[in-house]
Amino acid sequence: MAGSKIAHIGKPWGCDRPDVFELDLDEVLPYADPSLFEQDYEGVKPLDYFVTSGDAVEKMRVLERDIWQHAGQVRKDLHQRLMEEKGCTVTEAVSLLSRGKYPADEGLVAYEAAMWQSAGRARKLLNLLIQARGEDCFLETEWDDHRLLCIPKNPRKKND
Repeated sequence: MAGSKIAHIGKPWGCDRPDVFELDLDEVLPYADPSLFEQDYEGVKPLDYFVTSGDAVEKMRVLERDIWQHAGQVRKDLHQRLMEEKGCTVTEAVSLLSRGKYPADEGLVAYEAAMWQSAGRARKLLNLLIQARGEDCFLETEWDDHRLLCIPKNPRKKND
């Protein structure tokens, strides 16, 4: 990418639109590792979605959906844990949770919060990638010397 103007996704790039964007997933969407919360979930690893080349926006849409679905599953598990601990119905568990009553498993509670935070960051990153793509059709991903680059491309655009 010699000679190309490179900007970082998530940081302002000024008036002139860059030719190439660098995406540091660890910085803008860190992996919420369930083992750090002493949980045995498989988790959703953002880097796994960007292993191969392809459109960054479409990859991010799939990643965002998977994060939201996983966060929802963890929320259901919180309900289940409350039902077991309090001997209540799911409706009562939802009500307890909405009033700030959590199960005894602090790791599960913290992991659930981390997953919702990841879901919010995923939405923000999707919006940033759409902004970086601009009017082009694709925002192609490419690995270059351990850097994930995103290159706006438009096959309909005539080369001048």
